[in-house]
Amino acid sequence: MMSNSSARVRTTWNETLTVVSSYVREVFHRSFPPFKDDGDVSPTIVALRDAFYAFPVPTDVLLIDSGKVQPVEPRLFLDNIEEGGPIWTLIAHHAGEAPGRGITFHGTRPLAELDTYCSLLKERFAFRDDDGSLEIIRSLKNTGFRDHQSLDIVDFIPFDIRERPEAYAKYFGELLLMDSSEMLILKFKKEIEYNAVYGLQTDPILSLEDWTKIDPRTAMFVNLSDGKPPTFQDRQEAVCDIQLIPKVPEDIQLTFQRAKDIYVTGYFRYDFYTVAVHYAALAIEAAIKARWTASLRQNVTLSFGNKTNDMAFPSHTKILHFCKREKWDRNKTLVDGKPFPVSMTMLLDWLERERIVTKWERRGLTIGLNERNALSHVEHSSTDIPSSNKLRFAARLINTLFHSLP
Repeated sequence: MMSNSSARVRTTWNETLTVVSSYVREVFHRSFPPFKDDGDVSPTIVALRDAFYAFPVPTDVLLIDSGKVQPVEPRLFLDNIEEGGPIWTLIAHHAGEAPGRGITFHGTRPLAELDTYCSLLKERFAFRDDDGSLEIIRSLKNTGFRDHQSLDIVDFIPFDIRERPEAYAKYFGELLLMDSSEMLILKFKKEIEYNAVYGLQTDPILSLEDWTKIDPRTAMFVNLSDGKPPTFQDRQEAVCDIQLIPKVPEDIQLTFQRAKDIYVTGYFRYDFYTVAVHYAALAIEAAIKARWTASLRQNVTLSFGNKTNDMAFPSHTKILHFCKREKWDRNKTLVDGKPFPVSMTMLLDWLERERIVTKWERRGLTIGLNERNALSHVEHSSTDIPSSNKLRFAARLINTLFHSLP
């Protein structure tokens, strides 16, 4: 039977950890918007909610009597108190342990006899022989550490936390969010582990030598002159002269360079030739929008009915986002008094009307946009053959768009 003294001690610790756990929940609610249904937010937020509401988890507590009062490095929980001790609290929250054990208080031990209870520290407080963690205790350094494997959250606090539960709660709650959220998410996330459910195997890890061998499908395409597949150098030479003019904006230059780089790596992975064509088509789409943007002043006036708004450094995408945010009908929005060309068809109409492109060049742009749509909205996978012609075709169209700029 538990003595009255032991019962009082247990009650005190339960009350202390209740204060801490209540503050932990407050930290969660302050940090994330409220939601009624778990499906309204990401599984990550749901996991954090469940983790923060799991406290108090099974807990071990040990008080250590340092025998002295000493200056303590200021920390968030100290509330400007510059000295701590002689009693220090060593507390381990076992978030990975099954709930039910509650709080185990191991009494008060003198620091001078640390060597006599090292086994307790290793067994219940996640200390090890080889990491120097016992020196944290021996040198009285207020600190905390998290074991990502066992999900143990251990703190060494320079006061008896029963005397200042709110101070420890503030410290613990904030650090739980900042330092422990990642490991708690892994523990409490309820997403289906499809690899486990379906017995899926991981991809083999290849050596650099194996990864950089020519793809057998790429090797099927050979030169008529010698019957051998083009070398890796040949693949680079096929696209090295495909260049965009300096007037093309940097973002489009980068997208198109990705297309070229991906084309070259098709030597190793045949499907990359298709990805290269996709990126070239994306560059065409971006270039059409950017060319219209290049025709605008640095400050434009947007209008919709009797509403107006001045916008600095406008872009096609920026204006679209503004209309969506302000609930303006983008089809009735004017930019400096002219209709906003919402769709790609309207942008192509503008390019032809302004004589930036000919009818023939417009048809080429349409082909590029159709390629982009076909590769972006797929139900069945498609595969392109190794040919740099589509990249060359895209580059010429993009250069045509910007060549007329001053």
